[in-house]
Amino acid sequence: MNKASSKSIQELQSELEALKRKNEDLQKQLDTYDFSLFGYPKVVENAPIAFTRVLENTQGFALINKEFTRQSGYSREEFNARTDEDILASIHPEDKDGFLNAHGVWCDNKFKDTFRYIYRIINRENKILWLDVYYYAELDSEGRPYAIDQIYVDITDRVNAQEKLRESEDKYRRLTDSVPAAIFIFSDNKFIYGNDYSFTLTGFSLNELYEMNFWDLVHPDHKEVARDRGFARLKGEDVPSRYEIKILDRNGNVKWLDYTGTNIDYMGKPSVLGIAYDITELKSTQQALIDSELKYRTLIESMSEVIIYVDNHDKVIFVNDNAIRFFGYTKQELIGANAAELLVVDEYKKFIKDKIKLRKQGSKDKYEVMMKKKSGELMWVEISGAPLKDAEGNIIGSIGIHSNITDRKHYEDNIEKSLKQKELLLKEIHHRVKNNLQIISSLIKLQSAHIKDVEIHNLFSESQNRIKTMALIHEKLYRSTDLSVIEFYDYIKNLVYSLYSTYGTNINKVKPVIEFTSIYLDIDTSIPCGLIVNELISNCLKYAFPDGREGSIFINLTESETGNYEMTIRDDGVGIPPQVNFNNTSSLGLKLVKILAEQLGGKVELFRQNGTEFRISFKKLNYLKRT
Repeated sequence: MNKASSKSIQELQSELEALKRKNEDLQKQLDTYDFSLFGYPKVVENAPIAFTRVLENTQGFALINKEFTRQSGYSREEFNARTDEDILASIHPEDKDGFLNAHGVWCDNKFKDTFRYIYRIINRENKILWLDVYYYAELDSEGRPYAIDQIYVDITDRVNAQEKLRESEDKYRRLTDSVPAAIFIFSDNKFIYGNDYSFTLTGFSLNELYEMNFWDLVHPDHKEVARDRGFARLKGEDVPSRYEIKILDRNGNVKWLDYTGTNIDYMGKPSVLGIAYDITELKSTQQALIDSELKYRTLIESMSEVIIYVDNHDKVIFVNDNAIRFFGYTKQELIGANAAELLVVDEYKKFIKDKIKLRKQGSKDKYEVMMKKKSGELMWVEISGAPLKDAEGNIIGSIGIHSNITDRKHYEDNIEKSLKQKELLLKEIHHRVKNNLQIISSLIKLQSAHIKDVEIHNLFSESQNRIKTMALIHEKLYRSTDLSVIEFYDYIKNLVYSLYSTYGTNINKVKPVIEFTSIYLDIDTSIPCGLIVNELISNCLKYAFPDGREGSIFINLTESETGNYEMTIRDDGVGIPPQVNFNNTSSLGLKLVKILAEQLGGKVELFRQNGTEFRISFKKLNYLKRT
């Protein structure tokens, strides 16, 4: 009993000693809380930065304020229930290794000083936050940490703002460096900023520019004006903000700038923002245009033609001196006036207005109109019109070159009257030739009536047909509107029906088939061709269809693209006997066909299959060349 009681007392004493030590540790913790945090419980709980305290012996969180729960997305109880692995997993993968290495160094240095690290976390809502973290170690008398105070400052907005600022600055820098203009800032007449193009424009590096006075670049011709305007602008006086100025680059080359200066406040100091475009080439082009325009105006003024420019509403915008002399108006009377209303006779005004409409669509043309002078005198004028365009190619009006053709028109009228008289005379000649040929044909007919020999009578009849063939051509020319050619289809049709009538052939038994349509031949070609058709059709009607035999006669005339002709006369009759030698024939008609083909400069071919076919190839005759 005593032994048991004694042992129980020893155990109680050991437990009491342990409780004392634990009480001392708790007292130390209590003292710390009162001093750093618990002395300000409301301030810490509602602070805009996150506070936590981790107890070393329990690895538990003794303190978590509201801001920490907002950052992490977990309540106090939920966060205390998380493992170290869970907490480390919330650190962004790209930042975790860096954090662990830095934290390890701090621990190896026995928690000296304050541990600070900036990293990202991925919270419970899967949002990424940037945190600026501070760790403070609370040490006991032996230098061992018994608590770690942690502060987490949410700097997400600041980091995002800095990133946006950096992107904005990069974008601005890229923008200013990509603009083909020098952009610079100067204060106290010294350059304090310049983009890359400033170097391109001046030839000086940016460091060299920063050491220079602004006026050092200005050309002596413009230095005084630029200096006066610069000082006046800084004083707030009203001066042109944009003007053209000359500078000298590093190599002494003169460059023209289109310069704009604006007052700004830069880093608390009054400064000037300058933007300068290199217009040296433009100035050279302008000067070349001035020189060209002077030459062009001199050329226009010295031309003998009358030149008038009008806008799209037919208002006169330019006239040369010859136009003033031509129409008798002063330049002041012409400029701004409606050209058609002032200068064109009434019957041509609508015609001119229609031409102006077409000109707006880009058309060019040449036409003749009746115009009037200030004195009322009328004259014929030939106008060559073309669109008037601006530098961008837009049609802004018309250019008209006017030539007085009154004398030419009178001459043309006289020629036309003369031609009409000659045309009437030619018609009368053809009419009389036709009448004379008909008289000859009638005389032959009367003469043949007294001939008893049948063969001789037939010869007279054939001659009569040949004369009728030629007379028919003169008849066609007499009735034609064009005395130089005849329509060959209509002529052949009349000729064939005339021959059918002469020989008493029924067209229903021997059908005439004209296979071509409309071809025009001149008289020199028509007469030989007509006589050839006369001979060959007559031959068909006499010999190809004996004893009432039925069939067809085909006539065709084709023209190639090269101006060659081919005339074909064929029948499906009995055919020419094989013993007849076409090249050495006694037949007057066939001899005449060969002679006429040679007269046309062509050749005749004979084909005897399935009847008879004559194929005559020739070219259009040109009697002007032959004579």
